Parts: sequence; C-alpha cells; structure tokens
Amino acid sequence: MGGVIGEPASLSQRRVRIARLARYAATSAIAFGVSEATLLILYGSGVVDATVAALIANLVGTVPSYLMSRYWIWKEAARTRVGRQVVLYWSTSIASIVGTSLATGAIATLVPPGRRFHLAVVGIGFFVVSIMFWLAKFVIYQRLIFPVDKTAAKESGDARP
Repeated sequence: MGGVIGEPASLSQRRVRIARLARYAATSAIAFGVSEATLLILYGSGVVDATVAALIANLVGTVPSYLMSRYWIWKEAARTRVGRQVVLYWSTSIASIVGTSLATGAIATLVPPGRRFHLAVVGIGFFVVSIMFWLAKFVIYQRLIFPVDKTAAKESGDARP
C-alpha cells in the first residue's frame, strides 16, 4: 500500500517535469529559430565570419530565452534572488555561446568551400552543437538557477506553512 500512496505524487511530479521540459523545448525552439536566422543572415551575407555570426546569433537568442525561462518555464522560482539568477543564467549562456561559436567557426574552416553546401553544413553544425548544450543547460537551470523547492514556494505564496 505504501507504494500505491506514493505513486500519485510521483506521477504528479513527473507531469510537472514533463510540462516544464516541454515549455523549455518550445522556448529553445523559438530562441534557436531567432539565432539560426541571425547566423544565416550575418554569415550568408558575408558581413562577418562564422564564429562572430554564431556569437551574435546566440546573444540575440539569449534575451528572449531568459525572459521566457524566468516568466514561463520556471515561474514558480523564488524572485528574491533575481540578481543571482541573472548572473548565473548569463554565465551559463556565455559558456554555451563560446562553445557553440568556437565549434561553428571550426566547422566552417573544415568544410570545403562551395557557397550553398558550405552554408548548409555550417547551419547544420550550429544546430547539432546547440542541441548538445541544450540538455546540459536545462539541468543547470532546473537545479541551480531556477530551483523550485518548498522554501521558494513558501516565499512566493504557493505553499501553505
């Protein structure tokens, strides 16, 4: 019986995590779309090289990503430490941006020239590298930046004393 009683709470917690992961995926898709379009426009037009284009593209996508993360995905997280959240979010994002930008630049130098083919491979490479950082960032956001625990729930008025 003890296992049966615990199952609904566990199922409820899993549903919350799945819903949060789905919102994170939607947010990431939007931010990635903005970033990918920025990358292809900047690099495809020859304005900047692939590394700089990836850097700018990631910065452009990070702003809406933070706002959606804070106010949609982890809306239950305590708002008392917003400065800490912003610093940790941008630190995580910058590490991801640097990694993505350097990897994209490396891919661009390794791919044989050929306008359309080269641009397609750089765009796909950017996508693959971004996916690699995606899950790692979710875990960091969930556990370190926007933790939702009993203390945070009490502070936000979502839990009973």
